[in-house]
Amino acid sequence: MAIICPITSNIKDFPTHYILEDTNIVSGEVIHTIVNNLYYYDSFSELYKDHDKVSLGYREDEDANCQDMERYYSLEEQAKYGGVGFKIRLLKK
Repeated sequence: MAIICPITSNIKDFPTHYILEDTNIVSGEVIHTIVNNLYYYDSFSELYKDHDKVSLGYREDEDANCQDMERYYSLEEQAKYGGVGFKIRLLKK
């Protein structure tokens, strides 16, 4: 499971071992995850080069393409903020 987002001015203050809560918008199921590590990059292109597609949230049968992130963060935002990957682990229910 992966969460990828742009770096903001205070992202380096984001604590590892921080617990996140997320709700599945289809099923309504709530999950809790813990942040194990943060990976900082100048762009999502660099992030994609260093991590396998499954760790980026893709299935084995899918193609991983850093341009997918442009749906969420423009190239201008990536140039301004860079990108960060969150390594998270699902907590037991």
